[in-house]
Amino acid sequence: MSDQNAGAEHKISTPVEFLGFEPGDDRRLADWPEIADYFRMLGRLSDRVVTEEIGRTTEGNPFIMAVISSPENLAKIDRYRAIQKRLADPRTIGDDAEADRFITEGKVVVAVTCSIHATEVGATQMSPLLAHHIATSDDEGVLRILDNVILLLIPSLNPDGLISVKKWYDSTIGTSYEGVMPPFLYHKYTGHDNNRDWFMFTQAETRLVLQHCFNAWHPQILYDLHQTRATGMRMILPPFVDPVGPNVDPILQSELAMLGSSMASELTAQGKAGVAVNVVYDAYSPNRTYQHYHGGIRVISEAASVRIASPVELQPNQLSSDRGESPTKKSWNHPMPWTPGLWRLRDIVDYDFAAVMACLNNAARNRDTWLRNFYKVGRAALSEVGGPFAYLIPTQQRDAPAASELLNVMEMGLVEIHEAVKSFQSNGVTYAPGTRVILTSQPYGAFAKTLLGPHIYPDLRAETDGAPVVPYDVTAHCLPIKMGVDVYEARSAFVAELKRLGKVQPPRGRVLLNGKDKIKAYLIRSETNASFRAINRLLEAGAKVSRAREPIRLNGSHFPQGTFVVHGSNGVSKVAETIATEESVDLFATSEIPDTPAFELVMPRIGLYRSYVPAVEEGWTRYVFDEYGFGYQSISDGDIQQGDLHKRFDAIVLPHQHTRHMHSG
Repeated sequence: MSDQNAGAEHKISTPVEFLGFEPGDDRRLADWPEIADYFRMLGRLSDRVVTEEIGRTTEGNPFIMAVISSPENLAKIDRYRAIQKRLADPRTIGDDAEADRFITEGKVVVAVTCSIHATEVGATQMSPLLAHHIATSDDEGVLRILDNVILLLIPSLNPDGLISVKKWYDSTIGTSYEGVMPPFLYHKYTGHDNNRDWFMFTQAETRLVLQHCFNAWHPQILYDLHQTRATGMRMILPPFVDPVGPNVDPILQSELAMLGSSMASELTAQGKAGVAVNVVYDAYSPNRTYQHYHGGIRVISEAASVRIASPVELQPNQLSSDRGESPTKKSWNHPMPWTPGLWRLRDIVDYDFAAVMACLNNAARNRDTWLRNFYKVGRAALSEVGGPFAYLIPTQQRDAPAASELLNVMEMGLVEIHEAVKSFQSNGVTYAPGTRVILTSQPYGAFAKTLLGPHIYPDLRAETDGAPVVPYDVTAHCLPIKMGVDVYEARSAFVAELKRLGKVQPPRGRVLLNGKDKIKAYLIRSETNASFRAINRLLEAGAKVSRAREPIRLNGSHFPQGTFVVHGSNGVSKVAETIATEESVDLFATSEIPDTPAFELVMPRIGLYRSYVPAVEEGWTRYVFDEYGFGYQSISDGDIQQGDLHKRFDAIVLPHQHTRHMHSG
């Protein structure tokens, strides 16, 4: 759904006219419905803006993206998207002459994403000011941007979080705890981890951005705006510190350093003190850097925070060093330290605005270079240098549904998957027909290599004492290990008859008859994660379920210890086929109930502890429970203090968290 440009003769309201205050004012936050309405208004009244609702958030709020460019470019938007798609995959381009024509005609696509962490409010508050400026200004620089750039502006990557944070913040104004962090996760499931989902794509917002922005448009530049602690640098930009992921193209690494330094230079030239590069943040893990494996770069900025929207007054002794960040020290990567004093939301908005404009100006002035390098990166991805030749995923797996989920991740990441038509050999091993084959010589082979292959974190040492430098973020992104799927590397080339797979289909679960008499039970093996979801659905349907304490032998078939035994009934028979199909689980129907020792299962009464100091592990645990059909009740310190928990719960889950937060939070 999109708000098409209409009625351009109507005056476009400024953000202050529309909202009743200037975004960035102390103690004022525009709420998500207001911001979304402002962008809808721009889409109606400006011929430079198309506002699209691309879907709904986890909690059902509208998720929007504004496509901003010149009227002439928007009139041919499908043409420019087609050019972008061709340049992203050089196999579709006949020769360099054709590539030159596309490069001459094409536009730089820049995606700007705001405030994925909802307490980092500055970028989302800035977004109406940015959009209004580009939609209405006839400044030479703005016109250059409009002519050479297609801007994909996502005003909030976490609308649900903005709504809840604003409600919380407003309730604190004028109290002794004004501006403190909310006592809840600002995304239903992931909290602060919502920007760690760019390699598994579990959340609704991640998938919407993937489908409608990243994969649809293949941006050369993603600029992702964040905030950090109040007592450090005023803004941190790339280049990042080491390490960079080993599969990131060298051109992209150089572009990242160039653009970040260019933006920092522009802000410093404007007199914005405290801007630093090459501190704190690395670009190693793919969980935050999808673009680096898809032909583009991800620029991140981290602006110093305030107390949500309340100013902070900082004294010199309150500025502190952390992970190489020295806010009081003048250096090559921090040429103009900030003088301590008052720091406000207005400062964050101003720095963010200036940084985005610097990014867009660079893209506009260097359009040819950005597009030509984009094509070169895509062409380099097709080479076979660096290996392995392919990854092989047999269909016979201990957990076949998990293998299907892994392939779905690859598919969502635009990785091409083939299937072996006949048996073939690789590394002296014969692989059966149906084996899934992921060739690394493809546009996004680097994404596959990063998630499917082993990785060794480099041995970096501190210059001061030689101590190991710990990773900035999690590094466990090897999916075969995480998901329990057998994936084999083919180090050298092999010959096989392959066909390209379209949509990856999950294995089809079946109801298999073991005997010809009336069905009295169904046996379900417990090796797969999906079997637990199936069992929870059966328990919910009223089935009697037990679990074998010993292996079961039945009519020549062998079932391991732990097999689920579902007692047959009319109700179970009605849902058995549906559950088998939907959960990719085989149900073995039998005319006798095994006499193997077993214990009966009931839906457990689970209490999940939720501290008033929010923990992302608590949110992820809720996500897993909801995904697999486990009922639970959230409990807090008040429930603990009431006692008698054994009367209400069979199990209490304590998510990973500092003990002091559990004890005092």
